[in-house]
Amino acid sequence: MESISLLLSALVLGLIGGLVPGPIITAIFTEIIQSGLAKSFRIIFLGMIVETIIALICLLSLASFHVPEAFFRGISFFGAVILIWLATQIWKITKIDTKQRVHFSMGKIIAMIVWL
Repeated sequence: MESISLLLSALVLGLIGGLVPGPIITAIFTEIIQSGLAKSFRIIFLGMIVETIIALICLLSLASFHVPEAFFRGISFFGAVILIWLATQIWKITKIDTKQRVHFSMGKIIAMIVWL
């Protein structure tokens, strides 16, 4: 019974994490605007696969080490600083130029997931 409760908790947390806006969602919207919905599925599936692999690696590695809570607080603070910096960069945008295309390679997708 406890394992079902843990599984449901993990599912809910995964759904919430998937719904929170982030760089992959931004990349998907950018690709949809540039190339259409059909071509954006490549980014959706790449993002899903990479995020799953990274989440499993993090889960397994953090479960094997006894990481102190202060470490997670530091990561949270660093992530907040990055998000604030990104928000200020977005607020500075005055015009969206659709002539400049952005290509999201596997390397860019991995970098967005790992660092953001």
